[in-house]
Amino acid sequence: MNRYFIFAVVAAIIAAVAYGGFLFLGEWIDGRRQAIRDKGLHPVTTSDGNVEAREYRANKDETDQGSE
Repeated sequence: MNRYFIFAVVAAIIAAVAYGGFLFLGEWIDGRRQAIRDKGLHPVTTSDGNVEAREYRANKDETDQGSE
């Protein structure tokens, strides 16, 4: 085995792991969004990556504005 073959195998393994991680991340986010949909609410993703119900965000924004 020459070193180019070993490099190609290692690169393929790293690419497969990265792709798998990307898929699992997508499934995890979709699962959180689906859980909110199952409650009859509308999911939104915040700027920091959390998934919340749109109705929760509206109530939170109204509460924040009322305290000023």
